[in-house]
Parts: sequence; C-alpha cells; structure tokens
Amino acid sequence: MKQMMKYLCGLLILGLASCGVDVGYKSTYLLKCWEQAESGAELVRLEELRLFGYRADTTDWRILSYEDALEGRFVAANGSGEELTPSLVGQPFEVEGYGVAQGLEAQGYGKLMVLAVDTKNRLYGYTQYAMPENLPKLYASLVFQPWKKSSAFKNGTWWMFNEFYRPDITARVRPTVEREEGAEAVALKGVSLFVYEVEDTALWLPTDYDQATMGNLTNRESGEEISPLKSFSGDSAGVISISLPEGDYLMMAIDYSSRSYALRPFAASEASTEIALCFSPWREESPYSFEEWTIYSDKQLEEENPSEDEQ
Repeated sequence: MKQMMKYLCGLLILGLASCGVDVGYKSTYLLKCWEQAESGAELVRLEELRLFGYRADTTDWRILSYEDALEGRFVAANGSGEELTPSLVGQPFEVEGYGVAQGLEAQGYGKLMVLAVDTKNRLYGYTQYAMPENLPKLYASLVFQPWKKSSAFKNGTWWMFNEFYRPDITARVRPTVEREEGAEAVALKGVSLFVYEVEDTALWLPTDYDQATMGNLTNRESGEEISPLKSFSGDSAGVISISLPEGDYLMMAIDYSSRSYALRPFAASEASTEIALCFSPWREESPYSFEEWTIYSDKQLEEENPSEDEQ
C-alpha cells in the first residue's frame, strides 16, 4: 500500500510540473514615434524612422556621428575601437489606434538596447530596457523634438542627440540719434527692430512709413508682402539684444520720434556682434547712409495756420 501511495504521489508531482508556466523572454518590442516641430506644438506621427536592437548595455557603447546612427553602428565607450552592429532591425507592425509602428522581435532578450533614428529631422536617441517575462508585446513611445536647443539631452529614459544643432547667434544693436548737424550722437530709446529671412535683401522695402511701422515689407518686383520673422525692442538704455540661428537676414529699425526707418543686411556668424545705428533727422535727403544702414525719412510738414493779419 505504501509503495502504491509513493507511486501515485510521484505521478501527481510530474503532472503538476508539466502544467507549470513556461517562463521566458518572448516579447515583440513596438515603438510608437511622434515629432513635435515647436515647443507646445501638436504631436505628429513620425514615419521616417529607423529602429535597431542590441544585446548590449548603453553604459558600454557610444555613437560617434549621425552617419553611424543611420547604419546602427556603436563604438566601445572605453576607447578600444571595438564596434557594435545591430542584432535586430525594425520591421513594420500594425498597431491599433496608431498605424504602422516599427518593431523588434526580441526573442530571448533579457536586456535590450534600442536605437531610434529620425531621418526627417536628423536626430537619434537610444535607451535600455529590462525585458519583461512572458509579455507578448511591449509598447513604448518616443517624441522627437527638433526645437530643443541642445546637441544632447535626456527625454525620459532616452538619451537624445542632435549633432546639427548650432546655438543662436547673439547681437546688440545700439541706436543713437544726432539731433543737429555736428551734434553729439546720444542713445535713442524706443526703437523697434524687425528681422526678415529673404533671399535678395535689395528687393524688399516698405512702401511707406506706415507699412514700416507694421513691420511689413513689399517685394519691389513681384509685389509680394511679408511679415517679420522676429521682432525685438530695446532695454532701458535703448540697446536691442537679438538672438538668431546662424544665417543671412534683413533688419529694419524704426525710429518713431523722427518718423524714420533703416534697413541693412545682417549675416549671423559664430561671433557676437555689436551693431551701431545713428539716425540724423536734420538731414534733408532721403535715403541717406550710416555704415551698412540705408535710412529713410518720412517727415510730415505741419501746415501753418494763417495769422489774423493774413485773414
């Protein structure tokens, strides 16, 4: 009897073991990506994406360039020169409520390093996952933000990189006024500055002073009208500080006290720039020049009231 009981208990143990849970890492990693063009802007689904997976740890590997990111190529962080290529490449998967997402069949991956490359905005990011057991699908989300003013930053658990980012160029415009011929130029407060991004700066002018005060310019050939890219005002001393991405621009400054406006091209380069501007309302000619500025005057002659003797 005891022998029979031992036999039955053995069968029971074997039966329970056969019904046990099959533990393993058999997940499909699915990444939903969006882009956000400006701070606070609506998120738009990103289709231009490359996705790579690795059986590695982010602390041991680095990416040297965007070109390497496009190929999924890492190099060892210890400087040995060792390279790491992807063991998984993203494949399209239909995700309900999102559309086609990129996915990685991470079968047997207890730890997964993921690299995502935004080929539209030339950005990339990578992160690390401890893969869960017995989860058929692991969903993740990532927002690419080309507006971020940094070449490297953290976005949740992701390290994000934009090697094409260039800090804005700063410049200071110092308006002055020469009230009379030969008089000392003094600081001029209350000047407005408008900045435009146009191809041929010589073709753009306001039609008159009133259009200038609205910040609008008109193309002298096509008649097209544009608004400023940015506008700036001065500080308590009248100095106007501007910050612009590297590039070529057109500036227009408005002196409301003398009903004058001044235009000049401006090349934002790597160095900070000090720009002088002097209005000379005593001048009869219009336009006149000051350094690289062309200055226009719109003096309005007041009508004289006839005296009692003339009536």
